[in-house]
Amino acid sequence: MQLSQKFQSNAFRSIFSSLRLSFILIFAVAVAASAQTVTIINVSGAGTAAGQGTLAYGINTGGTVVGTWKDSSNVNHGFVQSASGTITTFDAPGAGTGTDQGTAAIGINASGSIIGFYKDSNNAFHGFERNTAGKIATFNASGAGTGVDEGTFPYAINQGGAITGYYLDSSGVFHGFERSSTGAIKAINVPGAGTAAGEGTSAFGINTSGEIVGFYKEPSGGTDIDSGFTRSATGAITTFNVSGTDKTFSVVLNDSGETAGYYSSASDGLEGFARTSSGTITTFGISGSTDLYVYGINAGGAITGYYQESSGTYEAFVRSSGGSITRFSISGSGTSSGEGTFAYGINTAATTVGAYSDSSGVFHGFIRTE
Repeated sequence: MQLSQKFQSNAFRSIFSSLRLSFILIFAVAVAASAQTVTIINVSGAGTAAGQGTLAYGINTGGTVVGTWKDSSNVNHGFVQSASGTITTFDAPGAGTGTDQGTAAIGINASGSIIGFYKDSNNAFHGFERNTAGKIATFNASGAGTGVDEGTFPYAINQGGAITGYYLDSSGVFHGFERSSTGAIKAINVPGAGTAAGEGTSAFGINTSGEIVGFYKEPSGGTDIDSGFTRSATGAITTFNVSGTDKTFSVVLNDSGETAGYYSSASDGLEGFARTSSGTITTFGISGSTDLYVYGINAGGAITGYYQESSGTYEAFVRSSGGSITRFSISGSGTSSGEGTFAYGINTAATTVGAYSDSSGVFHGFIRTE
């Protein structure tokens, strides 16, 4: 589902490099999920052809879920499902109605405010915020491009209503941004970030105190370097890399200042990491995984995401704050290459949301509790 791919960045083109012993390396023994309760989400009107269907991206502390569904005409729409199961669909004003255009709902805060982006009829992207009354405000970062696949991409909203994400300018350069609860937008450019196409700064997470997390790409100069960063509420930026690699992608954080993401190694593919507020990094992987992606972290430090097996299929996982990993697949997940289970969000109760792709390539959202 082109519009609803969660992280539209150069991270997925990265490769791994080796680790050093100065950081804690854990190749956790992953265990299959035991007792679990799964609720499937299929939005009425979602298409039933390959690449269509329903994806759940976020869940808040009250159990409200947000996500995206693609109809039979391959147009994307947003949805919100209440804790009691009532689904409301919506489209951002100005969203296009052509193939792979439309609305993607990505994040939700504890109060129920929703953020995401939409693709217009000219295939440019714009941000939006939907409040608890259902009113949608659209916005663009100053400097965002207006060409095909350029524009503004919000990815997270905190309890105070501050939003972060990135925008892509007309030269193909990435810039992070922070949007205040009153609508003022500030650009975030990490010192040393490149200024050529495909380079720059991308922000993905923001916590209650206003700390922001993301990564940036430096000028290539023959070497492709991606590093993580955190930005304090006062604007101080700290950069970091997992030891032994020059490709670190930090994508989520919680109110304790714990961050998580993934990094690359030429020999092992993508693996995960957790970083404490004091800067201690712990890496982790799953035996048999070729690539592992982190997408969510909750208040207690539990991390969720998914990984690709050697067969090409995908399985989801939850890593506890203590480091134990539980892997799981939703019943009905396809078993061919590119199919499987994908986890995207986790709340304080460790309830996860995501989607699975069935044997026909159709997506179905899910809510999973243990």
